[in-house]
Amino acid sequence: MRQGAWLTGVVVWAASAAAWGQPAEGLGETPAVRAPEVPTYVGPTTGVVRLPWSDFRELVDRLRELQQPEETPPPTDSVISSAVYRIAVDNEEQQARIDAEIELLVLSREGWVDVPLLPDTAALEAFAVDGHAGTLTQRDGFHRLIARAEYVYYGTPTPRKVTMSYRLNVARGQGPHGLDLPLVGAGITRLELTLPRADQELRVEPGGVVLERLATPEGGTLVRALVPRAPQATLRWSDRAAPMQEEAVRAVADLVHRVAFQRHVVSGELALTVHVERGSFEAVVLRFPKEAEGIRAGGDFSVDVVPEGEAFQLATVRAGYARREDTSFVLRYELARNVGEVRPPDVKLVKLVQAGADREVVRQAGFLVLHAAEGMEVRAEQAPQGAEPCDLSEVPGGTELEGQAVLAYRISGLPYEVPLVVLRHAEREVLASAVQRANLDLMVNREGKAVGDLLLHVQNNERQFVGVWLPDGAKLWATFVRGLPVKPSGDERWVMIPVPRSVVGPDGVPETFLVEVLYYADVPRLEGLMGDGAFPLPRVDLLISSWTIALWVPDEYRYFAFEGDAKIEVESLGPVDLQTGRGPYDDHSGLLRQQLAANYMNVPEPAAVMAREAPEETIVLEEKAEYEEEEEGDTGARAADDEGRMGKRDAEDVDRMAGVMGPREVTSGRRTSAGEERERREALDHRSGVSTESRGLLPIRVDVPRQGLRLEFTRSLVEPKDETEVRFRYQGRTVLATFPWLRALAGLLLALGLARLAHQSLERRRLSVGVLAPTTFALGLVVAVVAGVALRAPVGGVVWSWLAGMVVYLAVVAAWLLWRYWRGQRLVPASAEAGAPSAGPSEPPGAPSVPPAGPAAAPEGGAGGAAAPPAPPEVRS
Repeated sequence: MRQGAWLTGVVVWAASAAAWGQPAEGLGETPAVRAPEVPTYVGPTTGVVRLPWSDFRELVDRLRELQQPEETPPPTDSVISSAVYRIAVDNEEQQARIDAEIELLVLSREGWVDVPLLPDTAALEAFAVDGHAGTLTQRDGFHRLIARAEYVYYGTPTPRKVTMSYRLNVARGQGPHGLDLPLVGAGITRLELTLPRADQELRVEPGGVVLERLATPEGGTLVRALVPRAPQATLRWSDRAAPMQEEAVRAVADLVHRVAFQRHVVSGELALTVHVERGSFEAVVLRFPKEAEGIRAGGDFSVDVVPEGEAFQLATVRAGYARREDTSFVLRYELARNVGEVRPPDVKLVKLVQAGADREVVRQAGFLVLHAAEGMEVRAEQAPQGAEPCDLSEVPGGTELEGQAVLAYRISGLPYEVPLVVLRHAEREVLASAVQRANLDLMVNREGKAVGDLLLHVQNNERQFVGVWLPDGAKLWATFVRGLPVKPSGDERWVMIPVPRSVVGPDGVPETFLVEVLYYADVPRLEGLMGDGAFPLPRVDLLISSWTIALWVPDEYRYFAFEGDAKIEVESLGPVDLQTGRGPYDDHSGLLRQQLAANYMNVPEPAAVMAREAPEETIVLEEKAEYEEEEEGDTGARAADDEGRMGKRDAEDVDRMAGVMGPREVTSGRRTSAGEERERREALDHRSGVSTESRGLLPIRVDVPRQGLRLEFTRSLVEPKDETEVRFRYQGRTVLATFPWLRALAGLLLALGLARLAHQSLERRRLSVGVLAPTTFALGLVVAVVAGVALRAPVGGVVWSWLAGMVVYLAVVAAWLLWRYWRGQRLVPASAEAGAPSAGPSEPPGAPSVPPAGPAAAPEGGAGGAAAPPAPPEVRS
């Protein structure tokens, strides 16, 4: 069944194909062929497509092929950009040897190019292309170069250097000798012709330009010229005609003679300018003292020094050719003696040389400037002779000599003498390396384990190492310089860290770089109700200008009684003044964090705060940006700021990007070239002193969280290797919970004692101490002293407790008096109703009755007997 259906489909497809190829019936022409329709995509336009990397790379390559514009063919197959011909004529002027250098640029992208270089009549000796031997073909009367075109990616073709050596015969006749030099069609053609005889002239046709004519050391003539674009150049040379007798040179000279007194040598510099009024000169001759050494001239000038007598020497400075323009020379020399009574050397321009003849200088004048290096003192001992003091601002020009200009004199062609006294002061030691700022974060947990992070801001002008002494039992974890890991050295206690020299900035201030030390140490555990804590800190073998120590300790303790070398601005820190919860032992850690938020590092980062405060529209846009997965070109990995929908990278993205980009490029999302990466590494090696190509085991960085309570101590001007220790006392939550009760008890006892004393004294109208008042007052003082001195509890609440106790005592006394008064008012009417005698007509109501006098009033049984029973009240009608 399936085979029948398959055969039916094949037959139908063949019939349709045949019908499509036949002409239409009833029509006399073949129907027009339809253009293939461009397929359209009607699916969704947004979303995420996941496909294998190989398929995606194939799609990208096809897209580039479609987007790459078609290259237009070059207007010519090859171009000769420049040609240099160096021609040397033999002494008999029979032959000339030509060394040609031709720069060829092949523009054609494919095939071969044919470049004619030299007529085949020339005797070719050597030929090379890019330094490698090659071969030429001869056709149509030329030596031809056959070169293969090469495809060049993303740039211009690389020029090829063609060199060849050949010989030509010199044309000799009645007139000037000549040479027909075949040329290639180059844009720039240079000639360098060396003739065997001196003082010869050259003429280049057609249109050649002679640039310069120099004398060779062998006595010949070197001529340099430019030739326009032509197939051939004709060279004609002859002896120069005898010049007319040139008038004597007339020139004046200005010179600035500078002498710099340094710590171990005296350096001199002579700036000479010859102003030519007429004529020309080829050399200048100067007279130096015999002590001057190393006389040399800057630029292209040569110096010949010959002795003159026993005290002087002559230095002839050759200009190379006859100079008709103003010419400047700079000569330098050194002297050995630089301290004591010194006289600067008198250097003079003796003469000029014109055509081998000596010529005098019309006038010479200038300045003598004295410089003093650091630690050198130069002062005039006596009045100068032949020189006139002047201000330093009058001296023109600058110098490369070291030191500061201190004295200046005007000089002329006359001899001068300037007596000086030069002193060399001893150098004093200065502070060349120091730690401008040191920060130590010491994280201590409840188990007695501490991790220290020491950060030093170092300025170094002399040290190779920075030494750090670790406390007893400490273990070094890592060292870093400028954020890069380094290998430390030293013994168990002292850690020697290699450091670079600071780079001095344009303002003269050395740069400050970071040195970081991570270490681990076992410290006493903070446990129990209360105790003492002592923490020795690292030492540094450099002066520390300012030191900040941040000690991170558990936050369930109160810390007070701070002692040691470093100081703290607070007297105590910890959970002391917490609000009372459900009981004295409730956990107040959350409340503590709110009250001491300034002392914590676990504050949310600004980026996180901004994210929480961002409006809803911004969040939606950010989610949409994260949803769009952008991929880095050529790599297929996501860019540095594209984390995808899940907020993280895939392992494949990291592997792909790491394979084509460096770690710094991965973080920045930008690809750097090999040259930039090499320059970055070289600069990093030079500035940090740590080579990125170093081998071996390098330390790693361990990030320890800053948690707990931050105790900040400060110390300034710490001497090298000086000890620093922090000591304090601490109290647990159980002890802290008793502080409110102790304050309340002390206040109440003090209030009871004082109030009782005042009450008794007022009641008896005299000072009455009694027993209860001093006893309670003394107990209150004892409780207050124990809380304030022994436990170091804040005693400010005792005053409020005392005031509260006084108010309570007054309230109790007032209530007692009111109760007695109310009770007395009720007893008086009750006693009257029980039979108390009423008042007579002559007595006021309520007046007390007077007992009758007489024997009947005395008690029975005498004074010692019992009191007689009261008489019954008298009843009156």
